Amino acid sequence: YLLVAITDINTLSYTDNIPDSGLTGVMGYGFNKGDSTNNIIQINGVKSFYTDKYTTTVGFNAGAGLGAGGGNGLYVGSGAGQSITSGYGNTFLGTNAGGSTTTGLNNVFVGGAGGANQGSYNVYMGQNVETSMSGSANYNVVIGYLNNYQQSTAATGNTIVGALSSQTATLGSYNTMLGYGTGYY
Repeated sequence: YLLVAITDINTLSYTDNIPDSGLTGVMGYGFNKGDSTNNIIQINGVKSFYTDKYTTTVGFNAGAGLGAGGGNGLYVGSGAGQSITSGYGNTFLGTNAGGSTTTGLNNVFVGGAGGANQGSYNVYMGQNVETSMSGSANYNVVIGYLNNYQQSTAATGNTIVGALSSQTATLGSYNTMLGYGTGYY
């Protein structure tokens, strides 16, 4: 293994010029020193990679808004979880997945631009799923392209599977929609 101590916070790079064949020792754990440059890689001043014990962000501006109460999640994709401040336990995968969510808990959003609400315990999979929600939707499963796309009121306990389902309808709570275009109007 190779362990290098950088003793000041002004050193921004390290060049590894030691061949792996010359490394000896036992696999161990790395520990970090707390400072403002810790665990972050930036591109043009924007956080693009961050990791700690409970949170990993990968992508330009992914998890950018993580505050002291936020984290404990996975945010992968440009803008994934970029507005999250105090939500935790989320998994956002895709460009802008959960991009406008600020306080949601334990959500799984997979697909570009999915998951606009502030609710918790939701599973959204597909491109542009649930992008217009203004309130807190909880305990929903929405799978498919453009599902719940224009839904503007908070809804709870819905299961929507199929492309273009519940796209423009005011949904309400505790509904099940299966198949292409169900609940479209």
